[in-house]
Amino acid sequence: MRVTSVLPTGPLSRSIVFPDRPPASHSDLPFLKELLYLLMGYEGPRVYFHDSFRQNDEESRLKGPALVISRSIDPEERELTKQILRPVKPAIVLRAFVDSYSRLSYGRVNQALCAALRDILKDFTLLLSQLEEESESLDLHSLLVNVQPATMTILHAYNLILQIMDYSAGKGHPRVPDPPEFLKGVEIDPSLAALLGQQNNAINSIPSIAKGGAVLRIISSCRSTHAGDPAAIELYSLLLEKASKPYMAMLHKWLCYGIIDDPYHEFMIRELASINRSSIDSDYTDEYWEKRYSLISYHIPIELDSSNLATMALLAGKYLNVIRESSSNDFSSPTPSYIYECSPPESILSPLYSYIDSAYSHANKLLLSTLIVTYKLPERLNAMRRYFFLTNGDYITSFLESAAHELSKPVEYVSLPALQPLLDLVLCQPGTPAAADIYKEDVLVHLSKSNLSDLLLKIINITGMDTEVFTDPAGVSDSKSVASNEEEPKNSLRGIDVLELDFNVPFPVSLVISRNTRLRYQCLFRHLLAMKHIETELSEVWKDQMKSAGWTQSKVMTSWKRNAYVLRKRMLLCVQSIMYYCVHDVMEHYCSVLDNQLKSATTVDQLMDNHVTFLDSCLKDCMLTNAKLVKLQSKIVAVCLSFTSLMAHATRMLVTVDPQLAELAGKPYDASRIPKLESSLLNKIEAFDHYLGNMINALNYFAASESPVLFTLCSRLEHCLVSESALGF
Repeated sequence: MRVTSVLPTGPLSRSIVFPDRPPASHSDLPFLKELLYLLMGYEGPRVYFHDSFRQNDEESRLKGPALVISRSIDPEERELTKQILRPVKPAIVLRAFVDSYSRLSYGRVNQALCAALRDILKDFTLLLSQLEEESESLDLHSLLVNVQPATMTILHAYNLILQIMDYSAGKGHPRVPDPPEFLKGVEIDPSLAALLGQQNNAINSIPSIAKGGAVLRIISSCRSTHAGDPAAIELYSLLLEKASKPYMAMLHKWLCYGIIDDPYHEFMIRELASINRSSIDSDYTDEYWEKRYSLISYHIPIELDSSNLATMALLAGKYLNVIRESSSNDFSSPTPSYIYECSPPESILSPLYSYIDSAYSHANKLLLSTLIVTYKLPERLNAMRRYFFLTNGDYITSFLESAAHELSKPVEYVSLPALQPLLDLVLCQPGTPAAADIYKEDVLVHLSKSNLSDLLLKIINITGMDTEVFTDPAGVSDSKSVASNEEEPKNSLRGIDVLELDFNVPFPVSLVISRNTRLRYQCLFRHLLAMKHIETELSEVWKDQMKSAGWTQSKVMTSWKRNAYVLRKRMLLCVQSIMYYCVHDVMEHYCSVLDNQLKSATTVDQLMDNHVTFLDSCLKDCMLTNAKLVKLQSKIVAVCLSFTSLMAHATRMLVTVDPQLAELAGKPYDASRIPKLESSLLNKIEAFDHYLGNMINALNYFAASESPVLFTLCSRLEHCLVSESALGF
């Protein structure tokens, strides 16, 4: 007869089945109870723990005991005993794991997981208690039948915690030690790290602990591995649901408030506390956006590791955090306007895409509106373009005139405090376009540490010409031999060579107009300023030429003056062509594109990417990202400036080398200086022709291979190579 007893049990215990066989004899009953006590974790006289197991040692309990079965047990019972006692070691390890990983230092996720495992162990103990009450009606076979379902549950849980402990021991993953409390969130400078010495060694010796998102990843991985086992899937789903609740609470607070509540470093987003709002106001860089908050890959749950959910969650919280820290919000309000109000998902197994996408859309629209409407980002960008791109070029001409004396000094003697008032005076002058500009006070004067070409070449990170990329008929590599006579020793930099503008930008607009984007603006400004400066210098040469008699009875001097006039006009045409191309053909075009993109931008990151793309496109088409073109332009600039210096010196010498002027001035005629003047001017002509020819050839090459818009500049520069008759002489 088959007897079935239904007892009130938990999920692990089942209806106890008593097979249709005689009850256990009095001799078997003690052994059966011994097995039940072993299942509860207490060793007996015939089956006991190996001597290597130490009950009071946590590490030993986490490894579990090896069971020793007495030889007095007959072989048939021995095999049954082994099957019955399969969950003994896993249950002991589970209890030790729960005791160990329930500590605060192991994090909230581990605490939630341990609470779920504790329920499983309680259910297992309840089943054993029920079996003990019915022990007189059981034998070894019926005991095995009744503990089998619970055994599988214990074994699945044991498999999970083994993987968690292996992770903590550094098996199969990179060791990422947790920093001590006094260094959490602090970015240690390498020089300071060297001074810390043994302290750093102590930091590196801290064992890593599987916690937070890493634990959830392990549970999800076990769940996927046992996809064909319904009981295992049910168990792992239950554990994942309960263990993920603290994690989902952290995610909800991040998505709704932009705040990280992660005291035990379990969350997938890590905050670098050394980068804060106060440092952004004075030194706005990309670090706030790129480094202050970052994703920790090993803490991203598998459920968030697809469809860019983790990235969307990162950005949503970032956006809210920026809005929360901006001064436009009322922090005293109990419910600030930036908070995203929604119900958190019950667990990580709930549908998350719509939840995160809604939070992302809310935060994105809010920050986009804050930047464009509240902080008037388009107006600030227009102001920067007016000053850095010289669209209202009158102010820079007036500033260069008023600051000419200061900017002509060697850079170490230039007074920056003297330059800023001069710029402010020019910008505030009544009747000028800048006078009515509300952003004119944000324009600052700054001095760079190097000239533009050196800075660009450092950025491009090259050491010399890439002659294998482009080879012209004349050969750029021959430029030194062609112009060796006309190049003078390199003098120290003057103020005009390192002059640049800066722009004061408030937070959070500084996230868009960051240090890196500001550097791009400065490179474009310095390029245009160099062209403007050469244009001014060549115009001054023209004024000096107009003051002296153009033609004399000396054929030699008449020819020299004619060649100087022609070269000056060719240089001026070259410089003006480059300026016109950069401002009108490149910058105005891309400014129009950016304005349209600002109007249609739907995300903050899209806006930032469009802004950087705009500047990179301007730099590329203005020939500031190609090492060869940068060097050729710097050579042309050097030749032009060298020519203006020659003409300033020659104007003073003309009185003595021109017999007619010497007679009128009453000074001795010195014909010995004429060959030197002719040789110097010839060197300038040859150098300019050489570099300009190489420039045109290079432009043709790169226009065909990289940027077709360069053909426009190339066609204009070809007019600088025409004969003097075409220029009006």
